[in-house]
Amino acid sequence: MILNFITFALSFIIVFILLPYFIERLKTSENTIVDMYKFDKPEIPTHGGLIVLFIVIFVCSLVPLIGKSLGRLSLSYENIDQLDISILFVITIFGLFGVFDDLINLPWLPKIFLPICFSFPLLVVHNPEIFSIPHVTQIDLSEELISGIDYSDIFKIIIIPVYIMVVSNLANMHSGFNGLQTGLSSIILITILIKSYIIDNTSNTIVPFSFLGGMLALWYYNKYPSKVFEGNIGPLAFGAIIGVFIVIKDLYVFGIVIMFPHIIDFLMLCYIRFHGLTFIKFGKLNKDGTINAPNPIKMKFILPYYYKLTEPQIVNICHLITVSFCIFGLVFV
Repeated sequence: MILNFITFALSFIIVFILLPYFIERLKTSENTIVDMYKFDKPEIPTHGGLIVLFIVIFVCSLVPLIGKSLGRLSLSYENIDQLDISILFVITIFGLFGVFDDLINLPWLPKIFLPICFSFPLLVVHNPEIFSIPHVTQIDLSEELISGIDYSDIFKIIIIPVYIMVVSNLANMHSGFNGLQTGLSSIILITILIKSYIIDNTSNTIVPFSFLGGMLALWYYNKYPSKVFEGNIGPLAFGAIIGVFIVIKDLYVFGIVIMFPHIIDFLMLCYIRFHGLTFIKFGKLNKDGTINAPNPIKMKFILPYYYKLTEPQIVNICHLITVSFCIFGLVFV
């Protein structure tokens, strides 16, 4: 437990202190994009998620040294193991894919299907034995399906990679306002950590705690008015840690409940695609500072399409909606 809080604090402090320096460096190197919802259309540095990922990897690399120090003080701790390393490796692959996407702007199909392969390193050390449907049943995955192949093999090859890929992409899609995605990802990761303590399954939480510290520090600079954007690496890596953490804790149904607003957002996008409608990524800024939404077919655009709301108000409402589903999941699932 103490090691979790140490990695959380280190990630938060390092990102919080160093990010202003990196923001200036990103400005100097012209790694910026336009903030569409400001009157003066400022150029905001991007790739903040890459900085968080690097610092989290650095902090996790210090864990063996920190653990040794705690041992000398006769304090109990859970050291990093093969599963933790696999988790970090999978998240790093997702993050690098986000960098690749930022550089060449990949089309939709590679964004959806390539990440399915990124979770395979996790399957070397993670062997699911039970699939739980809360309040209904538990399915024994060790039972043999056909000769030499059991349900666990199918689950590892198909369900787990697809689940993590979907969660990562859902986090990437439900974004677009200052602090929206970083806030949502932080809320969901906090909820999963709380759930893991409720069910007394607190092993392999070093990497999630480290990521949470970095994400919260990034959110501080990413919230309105944003001083830095996360880039594609942010939501992809943050979504990956959420997806991986759900998988290793066997919280599949719980994950669906707490990410229900993200799922609705995705279904709205599917509606646009299947009906041949034009997807409009950005709304417009009215003279009074409220957002003029192009249509109501996106979670972030539903309320501003019908009501006059500013960007911070929309973000706060989206956060409250997700908080509501997270509380519902903690109480009933």
